[in-house]
Amino acid sequence: MSYKDWYTVNKKDGGFICVAVDKDLNFVKQYGITMEGETTGNCGCVAGHTWCRHKKMLVHFQKMGRVDSRWYYNFDRDKWMPPLENEKDG
Repeated sequence: MSYKDWYTVNKKDGGFICVAVDKDLNFVKQYGITMEGETTGNCGCVAGHTWCRHKKMLVHFQKMGRVDSRWYYNFDRDKWMPPLENEKDG
């Protein structure tokens, strides 16, 4: 992970996927986050059995209503970047 990494969070298979991208929005890595009932379970990262940054970001994305929204978040800088427009968006 890098200070320059941005993340987005999407729903996937009853849990979530936290996708890390670099400053140019190129894919870096993704982390699956499981759910245990209504609470966050494990994350696929090294620290995922404890309270890792990806689970913290999931809570932040949920509070802001930005899961599955294509918003990006830089955890280390606490900054948001809105979805980028593309040709499909018209």
